[in-house]
Amino acid sequence: MIITIQKGYWRVERKASVDEIVGNLGKDERIRFENEFIRAQNMPFTILLEDPEGYQKIINGNYRSKYDPLALLGSLRL
Repeated sequence: MIITIQKGYWRVERKASVDEIVGNLGKDERIRFENEFIRAQNMPFTILLEDPEGYQKIINGNYRSKYDPLALLGSLRL
């Protein structure tokens, strides 16, 4: 989703759950996901996680993946 804010554009990636974002960062999807940001590199962006307990789930590893919680946090720092 790309939205206009005043005189510029802002890229917003909406994710409904931690499982969805972990899926995007897995080995099969990661390159495609990163390429989306590369194509929009001249636009500021935000990843919007619509899960109010999302950060806590990441810290505790409470998602459907063997992705290490610290590695996941590191990937999200971009």
